[in-house]
Amino acid sequence: EQMGYVAREVIPSVLGSAAVAVFPYQDTLITRSKQSVKLLELMAAGCAIVASDVGDVPAVLGPAGRLVATDNPERFAESTAVLLADMSGRMTLGAAAQERVRSHFSIPAIVDRLTEAYAEHGVTGR
Repeated sequence: EQMGYVAREVIPSVLGSAAVAVFPYQDTLITRSKQSVKLLELMAAGCAIVASDVGDVPAVLGPAGRLVATDNPERFAESTAVLLADMSGRMTLGAAAQERVRSHFSIPAIVDRLTEAYAEHGVTGR
């Protein structure tokens, strides 16, 4: 469904209302070298994800979504159809995606990892 302009404050609820988000990336130098902000936004909104197994996508998505080989469109369609038919599975993956963003990609999680990395190298706060 095309919605036209969406106010910034309602974007999270709009993203979260998607049954399944699909990321059929091709395996190119660009997709191997970038991280998708939209993937993180949809995960944070609790959306179930089906994505190509390319670049940083496996590290970002982890077990919180379905990964499919880039050269297998049939499997991509099948994985999407299975999730569309399985509300419980979608909710489970959506909740796992939200938790993964909170535990790995939120500002507090990143600050904790940076603090640990600095401490491992003998750097302390003021």
